[in-house]
Amino acid sequence: MNPIVSAPVRPRARLLAAAAFVLLAGTAPLAAQDALPPAAAPAPAADAIRPAGTPREVFRLHPDRPEAPKAAPAAPAEQGPPPPQRILFSDTGQRLTGEMASATATLFLSADEASRPATFSLGYHNAVAVMPEASQLAVFINGEALTQVPINSARGDTRVSVAVPAGLLQAGANRVVIRAAMRHRVDCSLSATYELWTDLVPAMTGFSFAGPKTVLQGFTDLAAVGVDDKGQTYIDIVRAGGGTTGIDDAATVTGLAASVAVLGRMPHPVVQIVDTAPAAARPGHMTVLIGPAADVARVTRVGSGTAGQDATFEFASDPATGIPTLVLTGPRRGDAAAAAQMFIRQARTITTSGGTARPWRLPDTLRARGGETMTLADLGMTTQTFSGRRFLDGFDIELPADFYGSENGVATLRLNAAFSPQVAVGSMLSILVNGSVAAAVQVPRQGGMLLEGYALRLPMTHFRPGLNRISFEGELRTAADTVCAPGATMTITERFALFDTSTLTLPAFGRLGRWPSLSAFAADGFPMGGGPDDPIPLVVGPGDTTLGAAATLLSRLSLSLGTPVAVTPVPAAAAGSQQEALIVAPVGQLPPEVGAVTFPAGLAPLPVPVRTVLDSGGRRDGYGEALERLKTLESQSRKPADGSTADDARALYDTWRTNMTGQPPADSRETLMSAVVSRRTADALRGGPRSLPAGGFALTQAASARPAWFDWLLPQAAPAAWTVATAPDAAALAAGITAVTAPAMWQELHGGTAVLSPGQSDEPTFYAAPAEVDSGGLLLSGPGNVRRVAGNWFSFNITAYVVVIAALAFVSGLSGWAFVRRIGRRSMA
Repeated sequence: MNPIVSAPVRPRARLLAAAAFVLLAGTAPLAAQDALPPAAAPAPAADAIRPAGTPREVFRLHPDRPEAPKAAPAAPAEQGPPPPQRILFSDTGQRLTGEMASATATLFLSADEASRPATFSLGYHNAVAVMPEASQLAVFINGEALTQVPINSARGDTRVSVAVPAGLLQAGANRVVIRAAMRHRVDCSLSATYELWTDLVPAMTGFSFAGPKTVLQGFTDLAAVGVDDKGQTYIDIVRAGGGTTGIDDAATVTGLAASVAVLGRMPHPVVQIVDTAPAAARPGHMTVLIGPAADVARVTRVGSGTAGQDATFEFASDPATGIPTLVLTGPRRGDAAAAAQMFIRQARTITTSGGTARPWRLPDTLRARGGETMTLADLGMTTQTFSGRRFLDGFDIELPADFYGSENGVATLRLNAAFSPQVAVGSMLSILVNGSVAAAVQVPRQGGMLLEGYALRLPMTHFRPGLNRISFEGELRTAADTVCAPGATMTITERFALFDTSTLTLPAFGRLGRWPSLSAFAADGFPMGGGPDDPIPLVVGPGDTTLGAAATLLSRLSLSLGTPVAVTPVPAAAAGSQQEALIVAPVGQLPPEVGAVTFPAGLAPLPVPVRTVLDSGGRRDGYGEALERLKTLESQSRKPADGSTADDARALYDTWRTNMTGQPPADSRETLMSAVVSRRTADALRGGPRSLPAGGFALTQAASARPAWFDWLLPQAAPAAWTVATAPDAAALAAGITAVTAPAMWQELHGGTAVLSPGQSDEPTFYAAPAEVDSGGLLLSGPGNVRRVAGNWFSFNITAYVVVIAALAFVSGLSGWAFVRRIGRRSMA
C-alpha cells in the first residue's frame, strides 16, 4: 500500500523564493522606465474626474485581444492526517541508533477500536549521514509487515500515514515494532555507525480510528486509556460535589489509584487530585469520579443506571466528552468510599490470580529465583543475522529483592553464534550487565568462527535486585571496511549470527534482605510488605498535591509487585514508633523524629551506566541508547523475525554451521578478554558530579530554606527501615516523584539515597550507605541458603574470612595435639 507522505517544511526554499520576488519586483519598473520616452505632464488622477458610482476601468496593454479567463481561486491546501488518537511512544528514548535498531510498543485496544478502520501514522527525522537509498524504516503489527519507507527526512519532521488492513489489529494487546536499517553515506568505519540515528516523533506516531469518538466500556478497556506524548497516563481524581467523601483517607486514594494503574497496565501513572473534571478528552488522561449519586449525576451520565440503588462502580467513556471515566458512587455519602474498597478488593483478586507485572511489555520480563537455565528465546530474543559493523541487542531479567549473591556467584552464558569468514581478526562480541562489561569473545584468526555452547562466565557482581539489563555488543570489522570502495556501505553480506538457542544459567544464590537498598525497594517494596496481610505503614503530609504524589509512588510500586499495594495510614505524631514506614511529605512537614535523623557522612556517589551518546550533530540524547537492535531487513520477501519458527531458526543455524571453516572447542570455558574491556568499563561508568554535605545531613536542616544541594530526595534510613520521599515544597515533591517513577528511571534506582539536584531534574545521583541485614528469617530458610549467604559474606569480607580460617586452623591443630597427646605409650626415659 502506498503511504501518504507529508513533506517537511523547507525554510531555505522559502527564503530563496522571497529573495527572487524582491529582485524581480525591484528591477522590472527600472527596465520599463529606460524603454519609455520622457513622460508628459501628469494627467489628472482618474479618481478625481470619475463620477461617483462609476466602475473603475481596467488598463489593458492590448485592448484588441480577448481577455484571458480569470483563474479559479486556489483550492485550499490538502490537510494532512489528523493527529493520532493513540500515541505509542514517550518523548524520551525513541532514538534508533546504529545500522540496525528497533523500537517496540504494546498497544491495548478496546473492542470498539479494533473493529474500526484504522490509520497508522509514523513521524520521524534522521541524521544527515544516513543514506536514503539504502536506509529504511519498516513497521510490523502483531508480526505482520505493514509498511516500509525510505529514511529521508534530514531537514525536518516527516509524517507517513498508511491504512491498516482489516483484521490486523485485535482487541487487547497489540505488538508494534518499528525497525530501522541504516547505512552511512560515505564512511565504512565502526565509529561512523555512531553518526547514524533516526528519531521517532511521539506526537506524530500512533493510530487514528474512523468514525465518532471511540467508546470504552468495562474494566477490560481500562488498558485502552493509553498514554500521552510523554509516556504518562494521568489519573485525575475528582470529588463530586466537593467536600469530603471518604477519599481523604490515604489508604483509599492510594489503593484506588494503584488498582487503576495495575488493571489499566499503565507504564507510568501520574495521580492528581483535582477540584473539577476536565472538559475535553486528551490522550493518556482519565477521570476517577467519587461522590454521592446526586452529585455525580451533575457531572457525568456514567453509572447513572445503578447509582441510586447501592454502592457501585462503573467504567466507561463519558457520552458527552468522551473522557474515560471511572465512577464510584451510591445513594448515600459513605457509599462512595465503600464502592472504592469494593473496587480495590476486586483488583487484588484479579491480579493475584493471574499476575500482571509489567504487562505492557511483550514478552514479559522473566523473574528468576536462582538455579534456572533459560534460552534466549525464553528471554524474548529471536535468532538474528547481521550484516553491519556494530551489533547491539539485549534482554531484561529480574532478580528478587533479597538477592544476596553478588560477591561469589557466577552466571554462565553458553553462546550459539557465528562470525563469517569475512570478519577480521580482533573483532569481538562483548556481554554487558547493567552497562558494565562482564565478558567478551574475540575472533582469534581469519576464516570465521562457529560457537556451539561456548561458555562465558558472567560474575554476579554486576547484578542487582530488581531489573537487570544484559546486552550483546558486537564490533565487526572486515578488510573491505578499510578500503571503503564506492557503494561499500550498502553491502548486505551477513557477518554475524546469534541464535536464540543460546542459554543463560544462573547460580543458586543466597537470599538475604539488606537495606538501605533502593533497587530492592523498587523491586517489591522491601523491607516493607505491601500485601493485605502486611500493609505498608504510610505517613503522608497534608494537602492534595502531597497525597497525589504518594499515590503516584505507590502506583509505580504496585506495578512492580503486579498487584495493588496495601497501606496503613499512620499519623505523623506516631511515625517515630514505626520500625518501617514510607514517608511522603515536604521537608518542612516531616515528623520531628524523621526530620531529626542524620544520614551518614561521606556518602560517595555511585557510578551509573551512561545512557548518553554524542551524535554527529553534537546533541546528547538521554535514553535513546537503551533501545534494542534486531536483525537486518535484507528484503521484503524475507519472513520477519516476529513470525519465524523453530524450524526456520534451526535451518539458519545449520546453514551457518555448514559454511563455517573454523571452530573453537565446543565446551571451552576460556573467556577471551582484552585491554579494551577495562577501557569500556571505565567509559561506561560515570560518577555523579554532585555531593552531599560532608558531615552528613539531617532533613530538618532544609526546613527553613530551600537547600542548594537538592530539589528532591529519596533516602532510606537505618537501623529504622524508613523510606522518605521529600522536597522543599509539595510541587517539587510531586515533580520529583513523577520523574523518578518513569520506567527508565525506576529500574535505575540503587544505593541508599537518590538525589535530584538543581539543574539535574531529570537524572538523579545515587549514593551508597552502610547496610543493615534482615537476619530474622535466615536460620529458617534452610542450611543451603545459610551456606550460600555465608559464602557471599566471606567473599566480601575477606579479612574476616582469613581470620576465621586462621582461627579454625589453630583450633584444629590444638585439638589434634590434645588428642594425640592422650594416646600411645609414654616414653620411660
